[in-house]
Amino acid sequence: YNKLSTLKYLHSTPTLFNSGTNFPQLISCFIGVVGDSLDDIMDKAREAAFYAKFAGGTAMSFTKLRASGSVIKSINSSSCGPIPFIKIFDTTIASVAIGGKRASNLVAYMEPWHYNIEDFLDLKETNGNEAVRARRLNTALWIPDEFMNRVLKDQDWYMFDPHETPDLTDSWGETFSKAYAAYIAKAEAGEMKLWKKMKAQELYREMLIRLAKTGNYWFNFKDRHNEKNQAPSYATIHSTNMCTEISIPNREDSTATCTLASLN
Repeated sequence: YNKLSTLKYLHSTPTLFNSGTNFPQLISCFIGVVGDSLDDIMDKAREAAFYAKFAGGTAMSFTKLRASGSVIKSINSSSCGPIPFIKIFDTTIASVAIGGKRASNLVAYMEPWHYNIEDFLDLKETNGNEAVRARRLNTALWIPDEFMNRVLKDQDWYMFDPHETPDLTDSWGETFSKAYAAYIAKAEAGEMKLWKKMKAQELYREMLIRLAKTGNYWFNFKDRHNEKNQAPSYATIHSTNMCTEISIPNREDSTATCTLASLN
């Protein structure tokens, strides 16, 4: 009581919002991984709405969603890619106030090897087609060392469909680099359906321009976080929380949570 009454110990805003109410949800951050199925996408969108309703900040990784043009065998059609689905999350959080008291928030993560990374970088553009813009949510990049090494060496950077390269999202470090190099070899041999390449420095420049222009596309580094993963046998770390200071291993079939506080 003494610590609380003198403000030397302060709970997170969601805890302050919810303590003593009919909905005593005392969790401040939710961290999810969106799986590559319509069921999982819509389930995660519903979760995000309720996290916002009860005062949680949310982070979602969208890297696993297949690329635009990728084949969906069950309906004999092609995927629209991750951007229209991210737009659903943007509209959802724009419609739900956190705890009925303030605007809700969500950060969308993507790794730069995703085939639609350039479209992702356009989400926060100040002009263009509003159907592919996200005005309410924030955006962040989950960058592997392999990308930064190729930037330093002025090498090519290859982008792939996650549906063809599912192990890239769950690997990091040397394991990621070896798998990535193997997919490059397959692509150049004509054995990959969806891929493209550009100079790593060119893509990096586009990231920096967007960061300067919009304040978005926060830079977070996949390998640094996974080096400190306390439960690697459970899952890879796919993102941080909304405020980027907490990273927790997570999978499509779970939701990671954390509760923050400040102690002087």
